[in-house]
Amino acid sequence: MEGIFEHKKDLKGHASGIYTLAADAKLLYSGSGDGMLASWDLETLEPAPFSVNVGNPIYSVAVNGDRLYIGQNKGGLHVVDRLQKKELHHIQIHKNGVFDILINPSDNRLYTAGGEGSIGVFDLVDMRLQIQIPLAQKKLRDLSLSPDGKFLLVSSSNGYIYVLETDYMNELYNFKAHEGGAYGLN
Repeated sequence: MEGIFEHKKDLKGHASGIYTLAADAKLLYSGSGDGMLASWDLETLEPAPFSVNVGNPIYSVAVNGDRLYIGQNKGGLHVVDRLQKKELHHIQIHKNGVFDILINPSDNRLYTAGGEGSIGVFDLVDMRLQIQIPLAQKKLRDLSLSPDGKFLLVSSSNGYIYVLETDYMNELYNFKAHEGGAYGLN
């Protein structure tokens, strides 16, 4: 695989491990165990003049227009307006970490995967919690949508993958995918 990728630059800016990355057309965002969300200009690879300190390790981040959604290790979800540079919401949704955040543009919803085994489903416009669904006794780790946005796949550290339909959030089926945890979906 040599030659596929070209090393451009080392980006340094955290005092702890990086747990999550997200990007939009102009910026790369990184969330770290130091509680900081840092950003870099994708064209120049220089630090961008925007960062957020949520005070706890950051496990997940999602970008949607001018809004950043930041999940931290104590179950909090922070919604930040990048243009106004202010926090709009801080919602305590999960008892443990928010391990993934996924936006479904086809139904204007935001999903969170929680460390206590539940999914949070929010209205993307007003961030009102629509439903919280317990799925597993272990951590939910990753979320993925079908291309048409009709099905949500959820992986868990119990090794199971759960499939839900997104209209009413009913679980259609689940299956044991791994003896160990299922930590990622693509």
